[in-house]
Amino acid sequence: RAIGVRFSSPEGGSATVLVRPPSPEGAGGGEIILTCGAIGSPALLLRSGVGPPETLRQLSIPCQVASPMVGHNLQEHLLLPMAFLTRSRNARLAP
Repeated sequence: RAIGVRFSSPEGGSATVLVRPPSPEGAGGGEIILTCGAIGSPALLLRSGVGPPETLRQLSIPCQVASPMVGHNLQEHLLLPMAFLTRSRNARLAP
């Protein structure tokens, strides 16, 4: 049972976030939502035992939840930075 998350940076800093227990009315606290981006989230799920059972078996990770689509249909949106030099200060790109 998770009660919080501890994370650290490559520079050596760290932080711990603890979750409040749920109230008797059922509102607030009691959940941890952790995301790691388009590539890191599937990797985190697989390392936690959530994913295709055959893939987890090949990685010697005990299957906690069989979820065959974890790690599939990845559609990362790549960014290509571009810069242009012009001779005029008022240059504009034509549509």
